[in-house]
Amino acid sequence: MVEVVLMLVAVDMGLELRIEEERCGVFLHGVDQRRFLGSTETHRFTSLIAAALRDPVEPTEVDEIGEVAVAWVLSLDEAHATFYVGSNEETRMLFVEDAEGGLLARLALDEDCRSAWIETLS
Repeated sequence: MVEVVLMLVAVDMGLELRIEEERCGVFLHGVDQRRFLGSTETHRFTSLIAAALRDPVEPTEVDEIGEVAVAWVLSLDEAHATFYVGSNEETRMLFVEDAEGGLLARLALDEDCRSAWIETLS
């Protein structure tokens, strides 16, 4: 079985996808951390995250993280991290929460970073 590793890098954090067959494990990378977020079908993860970065954000009135209105993107199996997307002027933001709803990461993606992530995930 061959494992493929994709790195998606933001300013000070990033995501690592470890792909085996049709599933991927997702890890959060920070300066001094590497945390397992969960797993899901590879196509599900790549298509939903790419769409969240590409398409207009349609937040609900009740979902906010900090002062940013967000929309749910997906939840992972196993460790049960959840991804949300929000937008602030020219920056798209991916928020990652743990299974208890605690904020693990806020990944700020400018236009160049967004384009690179979309190309990698497509």
